[in-house]
Amino acid sequence: MVTTPKELQSNSLPRPEDEVELLDYIEVLVRRRWLIFWVTTCCVALATGHVALQTEAFRSEAIILPSDSHDYLDLTNNPQRRDRQSFYVDILESTSLSRQVLLNAYDYHLDGVPVQGDLLLYFELTSLHRGFEALEGVTEFDSERSGVVTISATTRSPKLSAQIANEYVSQLRLYNQRTHRALVDSQLVFMSGRLNEIRGQLDSLHQELVAFQRRNRDVEPQKISPRATDAALEYQRRLNEIEIHSDLYSTVLNQHEIARVEAKKKMTDFEILALAEPAEFGEKTSLRMAGLFSILVGLVVSAVAAFVVEYLARHRASGRMDFILGELRNDVERFRQFFGRP
Repeated sequence: MVTTPKELQSNSLPRPEDEVELLDYIEVLVRRRWLIFWVTTCCVALATGHVALQTEAFRSEAIILPSDSHDYLDLTNNPQRRDRQSFYVDILESTSLSRQVLLNAYDYHLDGVPVQGDLLLYFELTSLHRGFEALEGVTEFDSERSGVVTISATTRSPKLSAQIANEYVSQLRLYNQRTHRALVDSQLVFMSGRLNEIRGQLDSLHQELVAFQRRNRDVEPQKISPRATDAALEYQRRLNEIEIHSDLYSTVLNQHEIARVEAKKKMTDFEILALAEPAEFGEKTSLRMAGLFSILVGLVVSAVAAFVVEYLARHRASGRMDFILGELRNDVERFRQFFGRP
């Protein structure tokens, strides 16, 4: 028995009207191919123009290694190690240090023209607040697990980038020297006052002990026993109090001498592994990468635009857009009448 084509068509399942096949998508892309082409071309042209107008950026890095210094004035014996890397990064990002770097005078060349001035002149700004934001955009501070802290600066001048990174190192060293000196001075002042206070207490205790001995000449501390008199016990208590104050005086005097030695020591809180040098080559967006990325973006955007245009065209052909278009025309007429145009 032979099946005719008409019977095959009658036996096949009917296709729903709202069913969309892959061929429908391909049909839309082919029909709107010129839209896709021109949108992608515009994206590539914009990316190429951006790369062509982009100026080279020169990056310089200075590397420091914080030392595992011990504070000999710290008597708490805290076993926890201080995170020196995070501590230095916080100092580098502080406003006080950034202000010094921002207002420091630099000597560099920009587009072949010699320039001398602070970073506000380079950023073409007058506000310190905006200057801090601009400085934050051209600098970067990284701390590695090895303990190394990297200070990097990126500007349009290789010499300026190196000077900014090195200026951070100089300001960090000055900051450490100031804080160390202030800490030592405060410790010396406190310990000197404490020594005078303890010395006065010792003098008073010695005088009281001498007066007590004169009033109680029969007291013999060497023969104190459980049956000792109240006077003998009081005499021994006074001796113990003098001994405690003497030990305290010796401890504070020892710390005072350590503070005096620390005040004369040269502050070496970090080691400079490498100072920043002007970069020989600048950094710039690759034209090839920009072209590939722009093609990808252009294809995606144009494909979406093609489907939107196709969707609107079909609904306009079916008459479903007549109401929307009519309302838009009425709005245009209202605007014309409002502005007095016929």
